This record gives sequence, C-alpha cells and structure tokens, in this order.
Amino acid sequence: MKRYIVLLLAFITFQLNAQTLSDALRLSYSGLGFSPRSIGMGNAFGSISDDFSAFYFNAAGLGFVKKHEFSAGIDSYTFTNEVNFYGNKTNSDYNNLNLSNFSYIVPIPTVQGSLSFGISYNFHKDFTEVNKHSGINTNSTYTNYLVKNPLDSTDIPYYLVLRPAKQSTPLTKDLLQTVDITKNGNLKSLSFAGAIEVDKDLFFGIDFDFTWGSFESKNSFLESDINNIYGNIYLDPNYSFTKGFQFFQFDKKIKWDIYGETFKFGFIYQLKNIARIGLNFVYPTSYKITENYNEFATAQFKNQPNNYQPWQYSEEVKYSFKTPTKVTLSASTFKFNTLFSIDLNYSDYTKIEIENIRGLSSTFVDKFNKNITNNFRSVYDFNIGIEHHLYDYGLRLRTGFFTQNSAYKNDPSSFNKKFITFGFGYSLSNYTTLDIGYAYGWWKEIGDNYGIELSRNTQNISYKVLKMGISTRF
Repeated sequence: MKRYIVLLLAFITFQLNAQTLSDALRLSYSGLGFSPRSIGMGNAFGSISDDFSAFYFNAAGLGFVKKHEFSAGIDSYTFTNEVNFYGNKTNSDYNNLNLSNFSYIVPIPTVQGSLSFGISYNFHKDFTEVNKHSGINTNSTYTNYLVKNPLDSTDIPYYLVLRPAKQSTPLTKDLLQTVDITKNGNLKSLSFAGAIEVDKDLFFGIDFDFTWGSFESKNSFLESDINNIYGNIYLDPNYSFTKGFQFFQFDKKIKWDIYGETFKFGFIYQLKNIARIGLNFVYPTSYKITENYNEFATAQFKNQPNNYQPWQYSEEVKYSFKTPTKVTLSASTFKFNTLFSIDLNYSDYTKIEIENIRGLSSTFVDKFNKNITNNFRSVYDFNIGIEHHLYDYGLRLRTGFFTQNSAYKNDPSSFNKKFITFGFGYSLSNYTTLDIGYAYGWWKEIGDNYGIELSRNTQNISYKVLKMGISTRF
C-alpha cells in the first residue's frame, strides 16, 4: 500500500481552498442589531436611534440623548431547518444564548445644541446554521465525483483503495448519503461613537467599531451501502480486502478567527417635531481572517486490515474579505400617540472582494473575485415599524417587518429573507425601562453537497430571535 506515501507527498504541494461565495456573504449580510426596541419595530430605526441602538443604526441619534444612559441586554437565536433530500424530510434546529450589549452614553453640557459620546460592547451577528439530511442517491456518489474532479480535492478514493490505479470507481450510485452540517460563531464589537447638533435640528454622528469573532463549520458526509449492492465487488482487484465495501466517510472542519474595523457616519434632521429624516453610511470593512482547515476521510470494508490508514490533512491560510458600502435612507413621524418609521437600505454585493494575506494563489483570488462579480447583484431592502404609546400604563407596543434580499442573481423571491417582528417596552420607573423584542424570519435555500445538482437538497428555514434589555437614564 505504497500509494499512501505517494499521495500524501502530492497533496502537500496542492493548495486546497475552502472559501466559497457563501463565506463572503456571511460577513457582508447585515446582522440583526442588539436593541430589543429596534427589532420590535422591524429594525426601522435609522431616523430614530435615540438610545443605545444608535451605535448600530445611526450615530447621529446620540444627539437626542439628554441624560446619561446605561443599558444591557441578552438575546436568544434559534435556527430551524426542514431539509428535503431524495424524498426524505429531516427537521433540525440549533440554539444560542448570548449577552447582547453593554452601553453607556454621556451627554456633554453645551451652551446651545447638543453633544454626546458613548461606548458600547455589542453582539451584532450570529452565524448559527444547521443542515442534516439523508437519502439514497440514485444518480451519483461523492466517491465517484472526487475521482472525476481531482482539483476539488486530492484523489482520496485512490488513497483509500476505493478504485484501481488509472480507473474509475465502481461506486457510482444507489448509496445512502447522510450529511450533518453545523455552523456556529458570532461577531462582537467595541464601539466608540459621538454626535453633535451641527445646526439647529441637524445632527451628525460618527461611529468606530473594532470587531472580532469566530466562525466554525463542521461538515460530515457519510456514504454507506445499506443494501449491499457492492458487497461482492472488488473495488480494487489488487487488494483482496476491498470486497465487502460498507461505507466511505469524509469530514471537513473550518475554523475562522476574525478581526475587522468599521467606520460609520450619519445625519438626522428633525423637522419641527413633526418628522425625522435620516441618512447613514457604512464604509467597507476589511475582515481579516485566519482560517484553519482540517479534513479526515476513511472507508470501511468487511475484512479491513489493521494497517489501513485514514486520510488526514490540515492547513492554515490568511486572507481578508472586503464588504460593500451600505447606505440607509430613513424617515419617521409621530402621530396619534404612534411612532411610524421606514428605512430603505442599499448594498452592492458585487463590490465584495477577497484579498490574499498568506496562502492563497493569485489565480484563485482572481477567479474568486470574478465569480463574485458574475454571481452577485446590488439589492434594496426595506424596514417598516410602528410603536404605539399607552401613557397611562407606561407601555409601548411595537410591530414591524423587514427584508434581507438574496445577493445572488436570478434567485427567486422565496430565497429572500423575510422577518415579522413584535415587542413592547414597559416603564419600571421614571428612569428605567424594560424592553422585549421578537423576530420570526423565513426563507428557502438549496444546497449542493458536491458538484451541481448531483446531490442537491432543498431547505425551508425559519429563524427566531428573542431580545431582552433594560436601560436607565439618570
């Protein structure tokens, strides 16, 4: 079994890139903020932002804060996925509980106008995902795909004696494919912001975010011959033990350490206590990533020898993803004891760019960035929200709706993320308020375990977010 040594040396010189277009979007899509009040109003908060949510939506809103404010909160995320794979439906979910924010805002006394500064620790993006499914693939096998596409990985089937030299593998279809994918991680930031009333009723604010976090993806792929279709076939006639194939397993693990810096600035104009108009800009963030990639592959035969060795490989690369500029135009008005608000957001995802730091070839970088331009588009999203005040009860009732449209060209509308939200605020005293916000999102996705439409699954996804926070002003 000398092929073990030969293939190992060959693979060391082979650059394996685990980065995908979905990785670029993972960092470029907006998070759901960290304010229970804002999420209860559908995150339509760009022209309001008159509390600690200004760190996320529009720093100019800090100019409306006239007293010291301290706030803290927690949130819970639940990702649920119903996956359909060759007629089999599998339901799974994943839960996270996090400390969402600590914020402190300080207004500075001025002769006229206003001046405020603040600092905030924020949990603003969650990477939780899960995808579990299984079914008998009557069209293809991952083993055969790896043989025909050696550039996607090294020739692991040859290393594991699942095919003879210079020949294809007999494993071509009718194996049970079982997939278990879990993704988790988050982004946190330390924000420094300030706002000033530059002219009567015109507020300007800036915000600097120092962001860090992690992401981990675990992908386990199992191909098993549960119906003993290949039980009497020698996968490689040169080795007698290759009769009695049972399964092939291929596991991948990706771990990111993430660091980035973001600059935001915005304006809010208050029109005679009738309405507010807001404009906010988020400059591109260059997220620096240290990626550790590991893979493990093995096969099982009925009479497997003791010296049979699994496939193992690991590498570390460093690169960065540059996110697009984001612009938000917003407006709000207060009538009939009710606050109405709307935001319009623009993002051009074709401007995403990967940049090599260490370990990626220039050919891969150029091809990746070209794929971004060819596959992504610019999108408009909107947020609408309502907050009704019941002054006699110290209660504020909220509801809202918002979208996060798919960045892929030609995606159907069912792939766009849609969220409906609810929430309330209750005054515990003249200074302290308890806020709770809830969002329910839903959308569809498709996934290819390998190739295109060779091992495809369809997904019905729902996403639930519960945020709770308390704030006090003094």
